Amino acid sequence: MNNAIRLAQRVAVLTATLLTAFTMLAPSAFAQTCPSPATEWTNPAGGNWGDAANWSNGVPSAGLNACIILDASYTVDLNVNGTAMSLVLGRSTGLNVQTLSMVNRNLTLGNPSTINVNGVLDWQSNQIGGGSTLTNDGLLAIGGSNIKDIAGNTTIRNQNLTSLSGTGNLRFLGGNSLFVNAASGTFDLQSDADFIIFNGGNAFDNDGLFQKTGGSDVSQVSQSSLDFDNAGTVEALSGTIRFGGDG
Repeated sequence: MNNAIRLAQRVAVLTATLLTAFTMLAPSAFAQTCPSPATEWTNPAGGNWGDAANWSNGVPSAGLNACIILDASYTVDLNVNGTAMSLVLGRSTGLNVQTLSMVNRNLTLGNPSTINVNGVLDWQSNQIGGGSTLTNDGLLAIGGSNIKDIAGNTTIRNQNLTSLSGTGNLRFLGGNSLFVNAASGTFDLQSDADFIIFNGGNAFDNDGLFQKTGGSDVSQVSQSSLDFDNAGTVEALSGTIRFGGDG
């Protein structure tokens, strides 16, 4: 099954979940604000991150919080290296899905950022950095054939669903980069991709469900300079998960 089909299936599941939640909420629950100073996405058809006309206050920068919370279903393409004070991706309520697509571009976030329930970060290559924390309450879909880097002492905290598909490995750079799979989180390894580490001090903390559901070969999850701290559940439903060592 290719990456596009897998992502479409994940988005379909997310949409069904949102529909159930939507029926339980009062109209007053739909208001959503963006932290100041901010620039908010304004194009309901989607488009390029680097086009100032798509934002309420110009292209995001280190001095502006970027909010992709317009209530419609669309995809924002990161067509330039993106920098923001922080990122709010996706709404917390409603039926629509807001997607940010990262291909061949870096994303640098200076302050704590959030992927809300309606948000999808489709991460196909390059790096997420900035030294802060990105919390996922929606869908973090890591895929493609290129390497993806958690860089610059950055933390990604998964509280819902993260999937890793394709052949591109996930690398930890910077010495103190961290992935936390919270008790409410599922990390779904859908291929034989590896976790590759260049500097000591990086870690993967699993308090939720870490599972391998795709790929018939070996996924090397922990190498010599990565700590895999497990207080949750680890299961291989397909292939093999190998911890520790270089081979």
